[in-house]
Amino acid sequence: MFKQSHRVRFVINSLSEEREMVRLTKKKDGWFKVNKYHFLVPNGPLEDVYQKEDYMKRTLVLERIWRKEEQKFFSILDDFFGRRIKRVIVHITKYGVGGGYFLPNHVYLNCALPFDSMKTIKHEILHLVVESYIQKYKVSHSKKEKLVDCLMGLFG
Repeated sequence: MFKQSHRVRFVINSLSEEREMVRLTKKKDGWFKVNKYHFLVPNGPLEDVYQKEDYMKRTLVLERIWRKEEQKFFSILDDFFGRRIKRVIVHITKYGVGGGYFLPNHVYLNCALPFDSMKTIKHEILHLVVESYIQKYKVSHSKKEKLVDCLMGLFG
């Protein structure tokens, strides 16, 4: 349940949003393979496998775990960066890579891959925080990931 005091809101991807996630994943699948990213796309028609109830169950579990960590994570993050990080929307999907982000405040989490979901959410939020620096200084993808991984050592 989302309360005003929470800075992260979880939303479940609709069938049309999942279609878009699959489309974007297929568009970049060559890059994902070359860079050794794990990703998922449905084997058959998305309409046959999309079950909103399953997304809801998974999201409730994720949200319950996240709420235990949220305040501490943002407190350290805000203190380190000297500014308050605003609200983040976490989109729950079963497709694509483990996680990703879209500026200004959207993160997506693939709940069907066997990664640590809490670490993935934190990792993607850190991407949001440092992205202006990344763009300003034209930091390469590999160096960007190294930076975020180092920050995860402090905040994760």
